[in-house]
This record gives sequence, C-alpha cells and structure tokens, in this order.
Amino acid sequence: MSAGRQGHGGVHDAELERLRRDYTFAFLTYRLEGTEQRLQAAYDLGRKVMASELNLLDLAQVHHEVVAEALLAASDNAALRAVAAAASAFFVEVLSTFEMGQRGFAEIRKASVAGHGPLSPNARHRPERELPESRGAG
Repeated sequence: MSAGRQGHGGVHDAELERLRRDYTFAFLTYRLEGTEQRLQAAYDLGRKVMASELNLLDLAQVHHEVVAEALLAASDNAALRAVAAAASAFFVEVLSTFEMGQRGFAEIRKASVAGHGPLSPNARHRPERELPESRGAG
C-alpha cells in the first residue's frame, strides 16, 4: 500500500486489490497481443480508477508493481525493451482519462475566473440552464 494511504483498509484495500488483478490481466494481455482492443482496456481501467476511491498514486503504484514483475520475467534484452515499450503505451492510455478530467477542471476554473463559469460569484444569480420552449402538438 502506498505510504500516504496506509491504514485506510476496507473498501480502499478491496478496490486496490481488484485494480491489481485487473491491471495485471489487461497489461499482460496487451503485452502479448498489442491490439487497439487491448489498449482500450487500459483506458477503461483509468475510468474505473477515477470513479473509485483510488487515486493517481494508487494507480502508479500498481503500474510499477505489474511492470516490475513483467521485467523480471523477461528472458533477454529484446524482451526487456518490449516490456518497457508496452508499459509506456499502456500507462499513457490509462492516464489519458486523468488528462481529460484535468483539462475539464481547468476549463471550468478558467471560465469561473472570467466570471461566467459555474464556480463564479455570479453563478447563483443565473438560471442553471435555459430550457427549450415546449413544442405543442402540431
């Protein structure tokens, strides 16, 4: 368990163990097949982590553990390079979910600073959204 998360137990530990299992399977399968479908599994893992009680540090820890095991199992330098390349591509895909979330947050923050975002001081004085006029039967 990561140093900052020790002692949380319960749900966190169960989610972390599930992530280890799913990450190991998805990474090793991607490593063997190298297909877009298997890379999609990496993206899906990132989405699951964002929706869970886990964080980016938990994800990095699991990635490191899984890649370390794969590197130890490599039989020669070519296999080491292949594992490293697969690990890089896989991790970038997992992290893409976090990147999108960060960009979305930055856009909201920028709009709020400009005075017209959902976090701006004037936000409560505006209607939440303009509803389209209802259309009568016609």
